[in-house]
Amino acid sequence: MVARDDDSARASLDPAALEAALRATSAGEVLSYAELARRAGHPRGARWAARWLAGLPDGHELPWHRVLRASGEIAFPAGSASYREQLARLQAEGVVVMRGKVRMQRPRSLDEWVFSGEG
Repeated sequence: MVARDDDSARASLDPAALEAALRATSAGEVLSYAELARRAGHPRGARWAARWLAGLPDGHELPWHRVLRASGEIAFPAGSASYREQLARLQAEGVVVMRGKVRMQRPRSLDEWVFSGEG
């Protein structure tokens, strides 16, 4: 088994790319931690994205509430202040949340989009 060099892996993770990917999400759009990391150029960085989001300072302006677990669930404990805040923000953007969960849609390929009649 090959040992991973975590320091060199972390060096390639770019917080600015995560911020840009998060800012690029539209109101009403939700994505998983894994999808956020993939959009930032690090397809195996879901945990890193979660840690980065958890470490954001209070009062930041990023749309953190649009990031959910891969299952579509809000990651905060149900009933907590953070849970209620994320739920309210999502609902204000028109996202349907049922029992703390959003129906996640997988990203579509370019072919799926073009041939759907929407393109």
